[in-house]
Amino acid sequence: GLPAIDYLINKDSAEVVLANLQDNEQRIAYLEDLVHSLEESITNVNDEWQNGSFLQSFKGDQSTGTDVGSATGLLVNAMDQHFQRYLRDGKVAIPAGIRSAGVPRPTTVESFYGAYSRDLLQLALDSYQQLMRGEGIDGVNGSSLYSYLEAIDQDDLVEAFESAFRMANQQIELLPNDFAQQIASDEQPLIDVFVALQEIVTLIKSDMASVIGITITNQDNDGD
Repeated sequence: GLPAIDYLINKDSAEVVLANLQDNEQRIAYLEDLVHSLEESITNVNDEWQNGSFLQSFKGDQSTGTDVGSATGLLVNAMDQHFQRYLRDGKVAIPAGIRSAGVPRPTTVESFYGAYSRDLLQLALDSYQQLMRGEGIDGVNGSSLYSYLEAIDQDDLVEAFESAFRMANQQIELLPNDFAQQIASDEQPLIDVFVALQEIVTLIKSDMASVIGITITNQDNDGD
């Protein structure tokens, strides 16, 4: 996947990478296979969301409401799980030692060789904010979790989300793009980011889930 592509493309200088690709057919073939595999996965997911059977099921009469198995229930549970496991922990907590027995693991950062970990974290967080706002790829906001919260008189919760996103963004902007280097010298700035991200986790899994009436079926060991 992407870590393998990061290694193949970014481990050495551009001159060395190009020389390796030109002199090693197997390396080229492997890189092409990785790209094609990712392209196929992305295309399949996109097709299912555009007009596939998954979209029809997601929007079907059996998926209304907020019960377990409803579209909204599935969405919020997926957000809760992905935000914790892959954004907060995978991009920040595990490399910084928070989720790795207190031992920093700088080699586990995203884009270890390319050294643009902050950019990827920022894009991931922005995607969550866009999802909450119902912002489409055209930049226009449609029906959203925010609009639903406002409809049930939870404007304060919407502002709490926006405030938490702002705080997390401010903490992320203080980081260098090379997380591995930052962790090697001082992991505290990433711990500060973790704390800011944890506030968003609480808003998703406790506050929002509670007021909408969604059961969080994803199990974790947060203790929150």
